[in-house]
Amino acid sequence: MVNFFALLQIGHMLNQLLEKGSLVGKAAIDKLGGLFKVAIRLLESLRYEPTTPEAYADLFATTFQIRLDSS
Repeated sequence: MVNFFALLQIGHMLNQLLEKGSLVGKAAIDKLGGLFKVAIRLLESLRYEPTTPEAYADLFATTFQIRLDSS
């Protein structure tokens, strides 16, 4: 139950970042067919596209901020 709850919290955090964050714009979510389909595509990319430590190093080489909507 503890593991399930932790995964549930991570999923909720990702949902909030996608819904209210600035990384994926509203137009991109509408183009992909909604927030549910964005989540499905994210899951599939994590499942089938292997990542390397070098890819993570390139991703975090520069700093970035996530701005949340105030509404």
